[in-house]
Amino acid sequence: MPKTEKAGLPPRIEISCAMTLDGKMSYRGRRCALSDKPDWARVHKLRAKFDAILVGSNTIIIDNPSLSSHGSGHDPVKVVLDSMLSVPASSRIFGRGTVVLLHSSRAQARRKLAISGASKARVIFCQVRGNEKLDIIKALAALRRLGIKSVLVEGGASTIRSFLESGAASRMHVFVAPLVFGGIGSETTTISNGKPFPAPAYFNVESVESCGYGFVLHMGKRNPNASPIKSNFRPQWGSNLNARREFFALPRAKSKNRLPQVTISCAMTIDGKIAYSNGNLVLSDRLDWERTFRDRAASDAVLVGASSSSIVAHRYGSYGFGLEPLKVVLDPKLRTPSNARIFENSNSVVFHAPAAPKSRLENFRAMQGVSLVRMPSRHFNPKKILAILGRLGVRSVLLEGGGRTINSFLREGSFDRIRVFISPQVISGNERTTVSLAQGKAFKKPVELRLARVQLQGVGVLAEFEKK
Repeated sequence: MPKTEKAGLPPRIEISCAMTLDGKMSYRGRRCALSDKPDWARVHKLRAKFDAILVGSNTIIIDNPSLSSHGSGHDPVKVVLDSMLSVPASSRIFGRGTVVLLHSSRAQARRKLAISGASKARVIFCQVRGNEKLDIIKALAALRRLGIKSVLVEGGASTIRSFLESGAASRMHVFVAPLVFGGIGSETTTISNGKPFPAPAYFNVESVESCGYGFVLHMGKRNPNASPIKSNFRPQWGSNLNARREFFALPRAKSKNRLPQVTISCAMTIDGKIAYSNGNLVLSDRLDWERTFRDRAASDAVLVGASSSSIVAHRYGSYGFGLEPLKVVLDPKLRTPSNARIFENSNSVVFHAPAAPKSRLENFRAMQGVSLVRMPSRHFNPKKILAILGRLGVRSVLLEGGGRTINSFLREGSFDRIRVFISPQVISGNERTTVSLAQGKAFKKPVELRLARVQLQGVGVLAEFEKK
């Protein structure tokens, strides 16, 4: 333990955590083993490089970790943000070493006595301004007075959010496990629970490395906190010259076919968000847009849900990189505007429910190049949709969103691979304010994937997974 000294510069703060592809840390209120042995070995070595490891009280109560380096180097000081001193005195962190408990003035003296009496470790109690939520800046100042110059923050979600929101974290190390949980509300926990940040927390991707069955992102904070993407890229090429793909007329229901190959493709934030609810979120740089255009040109069809076709003003075209794909829209109520850009210069198929308004049906029937497919109910079955597209001659589908559409295809196992561009920013937010990669109810069991490749691309990282 470093000697107590006068307050100087605040400690260097770095964040280390593990999450799923859709930014989740827990599943249906249960502890989840996201890291495998290779990643735990990496984490233990990382811990040995810091003076202290910091977690919130819930991490101690739920996970009961030892927070040691497990023989990979020196054991850091263990720091817990625990406003009411609620951690059990029998917790593993009190087995040895030094523990610093940062608490508020509301903590009861008898809790101090109980913890001190049962602990085999040296325990330092440090009062910090705040009630249920401690003042992060004051907490860091208290640690600096104790001689702690570097801190690795490991969780949980609300603790990580506090350090991101305060701007105190200088770097992030994020292990991405090849799993998708889905989930809304209290079903799952993301690395940034809560309302959206006033402005995204932006990072520079320093490196990416494969690790065990997943990969690790190493990122540094951008100073000043500004987007690495200069502007929302708008293609300038003459897309009207693109030739359309031609397909068979709509088939009879009993004709046989092969289901198309489905690639889920999207850009997302570090915390698994693909859009704000109003659609105004810039994620892709020029390199990623050009990759997307090539992927569209290589696909027979691009498929999106009604929100993506209505709110997002995209053509979903190939923009001069090849043939224009068939545009497929899943729109039960036919709420996509007739002048939506997705219908420009392409053949389109719109799936709708039996109860779609007659006026909207008439509008769509009058549109050139648009075919309507009436489904049996408003709940679309992905496999039936793919069967119809297969009978049209479609052999490959690029599914670009939105979150609920992706969720339904993942839930049914109706996909072959996932291709994701991770933009180096954290925006936070819940299901009312943001759209996540797999927006909707949590899956009965996590969707397991196999990492195929991961690489740096432009300002972010491109990762591709295959269905396991």
